[in-house]
Amino acid sequence: MIKSIPTHFYYNKTKAWALIGNKFAFNQYNSFQKAPRGVVMCPNKHMEIEYCEVFPKVGELPVVKVKTQLGWKTLDSLYNPEKDAQELLKHGGNAYILLGCGSGYLMKELLKRNPERVLAITGSDFLYKKNIKLLQNNNILTSQITLLHCAHPSHEFFKKLRNFSQDFPDGKAITHIGECQTFPHIFNPLRMYVEYLKHNFPQRQTRKIKKVLFPQQGFFLEPDVEEELKLRGIEVVTEKSFAHTSVSEAQALHILENHSPDIIFSINNRGSDRNGFMADACSFTGIVWATWFLDSPSFLVSDRECRKEQGRWAFCWDVAGIEPCQRLGFEKVKMLPLATNHRLFKPGKGKDELTGKLVYVGSPSFGDEERYFASLRRKPQAYRIAELFQNKVIAERLLPTLHEIEDALRQEKIDKTCFTQSEIQRLPAFILYTANLIYRVNALRAVADLNPIVFGDGWEGLLPGQITILPYVDYYRDLPALYRSDCVHLSLTHLQMRYYPNQRIFDAGACARPVLSERLPGGRELFGDEVDDLFYRDNDELHEKAAVLLENWALRHELGQKLNNLVQARHTIAHRVETILSSIASS
Repeated sequence: MIKSIPTHFYYNKTKAWALIGNKFAFNQYNSFQKAPRGVVMCPNKHMEIEYCEVFPKVGELPVVKVKTQLGWKTLDSLYNPEKDAQELLKHGGNAYILLGCGSGYLMKELLKRNPERVLAITGSDFLYKKNIKLLQNNNILTSQITLLHCAHPSHEFFKKLRNFSQDFPDGKAITHIGECQTFPHIFNPLRMYVEYLKHNFPQRQTRKIKKVLFPQQGFFLEPDVEEELKLRGIEVVTEKSFAHTSVSEAQALHILENHSPDIIFSINNRGSDRNGFMADACSFTGIVWATWFLDSPSFLVSDRECRKEQGRWAFCWDVAGIEPCQRLGFEKVKMLPLATNHRLFKPGKGKDELTGKLVYVGSPSFGDEERYFASLRRKPQAYRIAELFQNKVIAERLLPTLHEIEDALRQEKIDKTCFTQSEIQRLPAFILYTANLIYRVNALRAVADLNPIVFGDGWEGLLPGQITILPYVDYYRDLPALYRSDCVHLSLTHLQMRYYPNQRIFDAGACARPVLSERLPGGRELFGDEVDDLFYRDNDELHEKAAVLLENWALRHELGQKLNNLVQARHTIAHRVETILSSIASS
C-alpha cells in the first residue's frame, strides 16, 4: 500500500518550512533536494502557496499530488500512469501542444516518439522544474520542446498557442486532465482557446444588437426581459440554463456557431457554465456576454469560471453585488436596481377580501437557500456561530468575513474541522440566511396586533396566532390581482440588499398601492421625497405607519398614486433593458 508522509506547510517569500511530526525542517525554496524525502514546497502566484507531495515510485517516476482548496489532487494515476500517457498519444503526430505535463509520464512517453516540435504548458512551478530536469537528462534541445510555466493565462500564452497552431496546423493538442482539473483557472481558458483555433470562426464586430441568446431557467423577470427585447425588434433565442453544467469546449463553440448571436444575456449568471467555457468562447469570438444579478454573485459564480480577460458585463441589483463581482473577475460592473413589468402590474380590480388589510407576500427562505445550506442546517455549531453574528448582520446588512468567523470559532472553542472547506466558505451566507429569517419574523411580530395576512409557505410555528398564514401565490398568475387590492403591503427587504429596496415596492407600486419599506440609502435616489412617508427606520415606526395607513383610505390612495407615477416613469423592465443595451453599445 502506498503511504504519503503527513505534512503541514507554511511558505513565506523565498523560504519554506515543513512540519513533519513535531520537528521543523528548513530548506531554501530553490533547493528542493534538501527538503525532507517525499515533501516538496513551492509557491504558485495564483494560490499564493503551492503544496506538493511526492509519492514513492509507481513506475519509473514518482507521482505528485497538489493540495487545492478542495483537497489533494493526484496528477497522474496511481495504478498505471505509463499506460494512461500512451493512451493520450496513441493517435501519433509530429507536433504537439501539451496542456499540462503532470508528474512526467506524459513527457517521458512523448520523448520516445521524437516529435519535431512540442509546446508544453504547466501550471506548477514544481512540475516545471521536474519536467525540465527530465528533458535535461535526455539531452533534449530547447528548439525541439518549449516548456512554459503559466501562473496566469495572460495574452503572452494565447499568442504562443496561436503562433504554434499557425506554424503546425496539423499539430495535436493533448490535455492532461489531472493537471487541468487541479489548475482550472489556468487551463480552462487555454483549453477553450485551443479549441477556438481549430475552428474557422470569424471574429465578430458587434455594432448593433440584433440577436440575443438568452439561457433561462424559468426564473422571475426572465420572460419580462425577453418580452422587452422582442418589442425592440431584437431576435431572442432561448436555451436551457448553462449554470452548473459541464459544457465542453467544443459544445460551447457549437452553440455559438449554431445561433450566431450578438450577445449572450442571462439573469443570475445562467449564461455561464461552471468552467467558464461559454464566456471564454464569447471573448475569443467577439460576442458580448452579460448578466443581471438579482441575488448575490457569491452564491451563483464558481471561482474557476470567470476572469477579467473575458470582458464579462455584470449588472447588479444592489451595491452588495459590486465587490463580489469584482473579486470574482467581472471586468465591467454596473448598478441596475430591480424593476417591474408595467404591462403585468398595473392598477385595476383587486381582491375585495384584502381591503384595509396589512399584507406580506413571501416565504421564510428561497428554495435555493434550502439546498445551498442543507449540510450546515444539520450542524448545531453552524447555528451557534450564526447566533453570535445575527444582531450585527441585521443592523448593518453586511456579511461577516471569514477571518471574523474563524475568530469566533476560536473564541467559542468550536473545532474548525467539524466543517468541510466548502461549508466554511458558505458560513457567511448561512449567517445571513438565518439573520434574515429572524429579521422578517421580528418585523411581522411587531405588527401582529394589526392582524396581518402572510402569503407563503414555511411560516408554520414561526408567527403568532394573530397573523393569518395563507398559501404561496404564483408571481405571474396570482400576484398582480393581489397587489391591486386596496391594502397596505410590506416590503421586508432581504438583508443581502443594503442599498436598494426589493421587488415588492416596484410591483405593488405599479398597481398604485402603498408599500411600507425600510429606509435604505438608495431609496431617495429611486423615489425622491414624494413618498417619504412609506419608509421606516425600525419596527416601532413600521407599526406606527402601518396603523395610520390602515385607518386612512385617502392617504393610502394618495401615496399609492404617487408611487405609481414614479415607478411608471423610471422603474419598469423597459427602463432596465434600455440601460443594459445602451451601456453595452456605448462600450
